[in-house]
Amino acid sequence: MSFDIVTTVSEDFVSGLDLFVPSWARYSGADSIRIHLARTSNWYEGIIERNVNLYKELLEASITGRRVLSLDLDVFVLENLEGGFDGDHPIAVARWPEPNMGVAFFDTSIEFDWSRFFDPLIEKITERCRNPKVWGTNGRKGRLGDSPCWFEALRSVAPMIRKLDPNVWNFCSAPQDTERLLTKHREKVKVLHLKGRGNWTTEERFRRRLQTFRKFFSEKIGGAR
Repeated sequence: MSFDIVTTVSEDFVSGLDLFVPSWARYSGADSIRIHLARTSNWYEGIIERNVNLYKELLEASITGRRVLSLDLDVFVLENLEGGFDGDHPIAVARWPEPNMGVAFFDTSIEFDWSRFFDPLIEKITERCRNPKVWGTNGRKGRLGDSPCWFEALRSVAPMIRKLDPNVWNFCSAPQDTERLLTKHREKVKVLHLKGRGNWTTEERFRRRLQTFRKFFSEKIGGAR
């Protein structure tokens, strides 16, 4: 099955490219990986740019019937991800309806009126651009998640979304629960989500979470940093 991975990386996330992306190339089964570099280090502006990039990618994909997998940068891929496109739903998301868009599958080869998703997505992007103060100077006040435009647009097509097992397709947990949950779910995890830049750019917290991941998957995500 043919599909492409897309992501948007802001300036303060660039350091993660060498850490995470090699696992995508090695294990995901994707035909290509397209990385958009955000032109800002501002969190709020970066989220807007990420939503715009997703819209452009999906608009182009809908013309050719291409499959697109949208990933947060801070995920490790452990297995082939073609299975995320199985089924007759055009969109598949783990942790739905939580506002967690770290891993999202879009299959534009399935017949679907994509304007039902595109129109509210553009509406929300425009709203955020025109009213940034509503969301606070740091972009976080009142937000619905790390990609609010996507999330609100997805709610408009909720019946067309396939829910994926989060312990398989988007494993993330509180630090104190990580080892216990990985012991339980290790055999089926396909995507590990570090979830939060503080976990890997703040050295002490990053090392603690990463060391736990590597304890279980050292052969796939490498040894000590």
